Amino acid sequence: MQPYGFYSQHDAVYPLDVADTQMLLPKGARIRNKKQKRRLHKKSMRQHLKRQTIKETVVAC
Repeated sequence: MQPYGFYSQHDAVYPLDVADTQMLLPKGARIRNKKQKRRLHKKSMRQHLKRQTIKETVVAC
C-alpha cells in the first residue's frame, strides 16, 4: 500500500508507518499535528482495505 502523499522511495526492510510517510512527504506538505497524522493514516488504511475487499469480492464472483 502506498500512503497518501508518497513522493520518495522507501528503501528500508520494515514496512511504512506514519513517521516514515511524514519523512517521505515534500517539505511543505509535512503534517506536524499527531492527531492529523493518525487520522490521515487511518483514513488511507480504511480506503486501502475497502479497495482490497472489493477486489476480493469481484474475484470470488
